Amino acid sequence: MKKYKKQKLNNASLKNLSFINLNLNKSKFENSDIEMCDFWEGSLKNSNLSFTKIKNCIFTDSNLLNSNFKYSKILNSNFTHSNLKGVDFRGSIIKNSNFRDAIYDKSTKWPKNFYPKKSLFVTKHKFEKVKPKIKKNNRLVENIVRVLTEGKGYYVLKNYFKKKKIQKAQKILKRIVYKDKSIKQHLNNFAKDKKFSQKWITNLLNIDPVFIDLIQPKIAMQVFRKILGENFICGFYEANCLLPGARGQFPHIDYPYNYNYEHGEDIPFQTKGKFLFNCQILVPLNNIDKSNGSTAFLDYSYKFSKFPNKNNIKNYKFKQIKAPIGSLVLFNGLTWHTSMPNYSYHKERYCTLGQYIPHFIKPMIDIQATTKKKILTNDKKYLAQLLGLKAKFPIKKK
Repeated sequence: MKKYKKQKLNNASLKNLSFINLNLNKSKFENSDIEMCDFWEGSLKNSNLSFTKIKNCIFTDSNLLNSNFKYSKILNSNFTHSNLKGVDFRGSIIKNSNFRDAIYDKSTKWPKNFYPKKSLFVTKHKFEKVKPKIKKNNRLVENIVRVLTEGKGYYVLKNYFKKKKIQKAQKILKRIVYKDKSIKQHLNNFAKDKKFSQKWITNLLNIDPVFIDLIQPKIAMQVFRKILGENFICGFYEANCLLPGARGQFPHIDYPYNYNYEHGEDIPFQTKGKFLFNCQILVPLNNIDKSNGSTAFLDYSYKFSKFPNKNNIKNYKFKQIKAPIGSLVLFNGLTWHTSMPNYSYHKERYCTLGQYIPHFIKPMIDIQATTKKKILTNDKKYLAQLLGLKAKFPIKKK
C-alpha cells in the first residue's frame, strides 16, 4: 500500500493508498471511486464524500465529524470506533459494512428506512445526566493506585494526551535525533553498530513547552500523591529514541537508582511493596507494540523486592504493552521492565520517561540546576514541586 502524496481527491480513482493518521479536515472527495484505502485514525472533519463509491476501505478510529456522505455507495468497509456525529448518510447505499462501537447522535442523518441499531453495531451517544467528573476521576485514581500497589504493577491509560501535542513532541525529538552526527553518518549503513540506532535526549524542559506538559500529567500527579506522599519530586526526565533495528535492554528496575547494585541483589529495604521509593511514567510518542519493540513488563514482579538477573527475560513471561500514540503508562518502580528490540526496518519508537520519588530521596538527575528559571516561575502547576523548589531539607539549628 502506497503512502498518500498530495494529489487531487475529487473526481478521482483512489486505490491502495494509506491515509493513516492524516489530517484531512475539509477535504473534497466527491464523485470519486475509493477502493482499499486506509483512513485509520485520520481526521476527516467537515469533509465532502458525497456521490462517492467507497469499497473495502478502513475508517477505524477516524474522526468523521460533520462529514457529508450523501448519495454515496458504501460497500464492505470498516467504520469501527469512528466518530459519526453530524455525519450525513442520506440517500446512500450501505452494504456489508462494519460500524462496531462507532459513535453517533441525534445529528447523524441515516438513509431512509435504515435503522442503525438493527443493521449495525453502532453506539448511540448517551445524553443522560453525567455524574460529576470529580467522582469519576477519583474512582480512576483509586483504581490506578490499586493496580500499581496490589495488582500487576503497571497501568496503560490509552489516548490520554491530544495527538497534536504528542505529534509535536515527536517532531521536535526527531529533528534532534537526525541532527546527531553519529546517527547521520551511519544512517544508510545497513550493517551499522546497533548503538547508532538509539539516542537519549536530556534537558527536555528547556527544549519546548510541550515537554513541560508531558512531565506533569494531572492523573499521574494525583496517583503519585497517594503513593509517594504529598511533596514527591521528579528524579529524572528524559526521552529514549529508538530507531529501526535498535537493541533492547536487559530486565531492570530503577529503584530509586539504576546503578550501584548487583543483578539479582535483594532490595536493601524490604517494604514488600507497601511503601514505594519510586513510580514512573512512560509517554509513547508513536504507536507502540511488538513490531517496534514496545516496553515489556512482568506482572506482579514488584513483589520480588529484588533486582532482576540478565537471564530473567528467558525465565519469565514478560508482556509487551500495546499503546496508541498519546497514551500514558504508569508503573510501580519495583516492577521489572525492559525495552524490547525494535525488529522493524521502518518504525521508530520514541518515548519520554519520568521517574517520581518521595521528596527525601536524592534525585538521579538534578533537573532544577539545568532548567531555566523563567520556565520554573512561569509554570503554575506542579513543576516547582517536581523540581524540588518546595522541598525543605534539614538544617542545623543555631
